Amino acid sequence: MRGLKDKVIILTGGAGGLGQAIAIRLVEEKACPILVDNNTRALNNINKNQLLSDVLCLDGDITKPDFVRMIMGEAVEKYGKIDGLVNSAAILMPDDDDITQTPLTSWLKTLETNLTSVFLTCQAALPHLAKQGGAIVNLSSVVAHAASASSQIAYTTAKGGVEALTKEIA
Repeated sequence: MRGLKDKVIILTGGAGGLGQAIAIRLVEEKACPILVDNNTRALNNINKNQLLSDVLCLDGDITKPDFVRMIMGEAVEKYGKIDGLVNSAAILMPDDDDITQTPLTSWLKTLETNLTSVFLTCQAALPHLAKQGGAIVNLSSVVAHAASASSQIAYTTAKGGVEALTKEIA
């Protein structure tokens, strides 16, 4: 991760373990990450981390188009630009099982969080990124290529969708 000094990077799932690791690395590289998550407690704890104390944290639901537009507006208002988007947010529902056992509610929640949010954030960020020559990084999973050892139909499907969406955007 070189050449990120002063780059404004929106990071979804920023309060999770992987998100926090990415955020720390972005700060080490002198970037300006904006952490987005719906876990208020975890976001509050992030600001207690000395390395991340000055990072802008936004609490909300990235499956909601109005909130996603607000993220972009906040970034542009504070920094004047958006240079990158990292879609790290994801969930794995405890009852995501094989196709005969997974409830529709878990299927829908997983696809909404793991795939629809990627669509919405990419759609909202792309006009800004085009101005800056920015980039999008959409995190997927190995299960998109080889089904999981334990059944998780919705998660696997969503991650495959993220890869297809990414290819279509590129």
